[in-house]
Amino acid sequence: MLRQNSKGFLVSILLLQLQVFSLPAMPDGGGRREITPYQPNSPITVATVGKQKSIGDGSMILTFAGGRCANVGLAYTRNNEIRGKVSRSLVGETDNKERLTIDFSVIEKMSILRTTESPTATKALFKVSAMPLITPLQLVNTRPTYSELVEKYRKTYEIWVETKNNLGTLSLTSSSAPGITRSDLCGKVESISTGSEMVFSYGDLTLKNGHWFGGGKGLWWAIPSVIGDTKYPYRRPAMAN
Repeated sequence: MLRQNSKGFLVSILLLQLQVFSLPAMPDGGGRREITPYQPNSPITVATVGKQKSIGDGSMILTFAGGRCANVGLAYTRNNEIRGKVSRSLVGETDNKERLTIDFSVIEKMSILRTTESPTATKALFKVSAMPLITPLQLVNTRPTYSELVEKYRKTYEIWVETKNNLGTLSLTSSSAPGITRSDLCGKVESISTGSEMVFSYGDLTLKNGHWFGGGKGLWWAIPSVIGDTKYPYRRPAMAN
């Protein structure tokens, strides 16, 4: 999800609409199975989608040249100790000083374009590709297809992020399981080369020999209208009868 602090931005959480629908039952074999965290015939609401989104934010895997961080987070560190809260979002501002927060569960990939230093902070300009930039409420209300998510809700942003300030040095964290309090350091952001691509993937999905496996926890936008699209990518291999 993208959050902007600019005037006129609609905060969908203020809306209290609640629409309920269910995922139809699907056969277990004899065809390809769409991966989704939602159970067949269970109601899909803003609350259930929001819960899956929170799981997704906290269970993403970040892969980059020379490193891999499971259940990745960001935190400022000093003397290799985490100071403050571990974040599951990229927070910064645009060239126009508009503050942006982009949650990990919508980031596809990112890279550092350049850095700049001042007496008070070092900043890095991140290029971020994100999809889908849609809220759980919008997702439930509009029920887009996968193709519509790609067409309407995939965007690229450039965002300045402080990589060093009075709090310390911005570092990547990793934990052994989603949701646990303790996190280990996985590397400093400043050590990642300019232009090097950092790729996010869902922690409960595995690609093996061209096929997807896993339960899909955290794949919060995989509602019926999305997985019913023939272009939806996360499908298990066909099962033998």
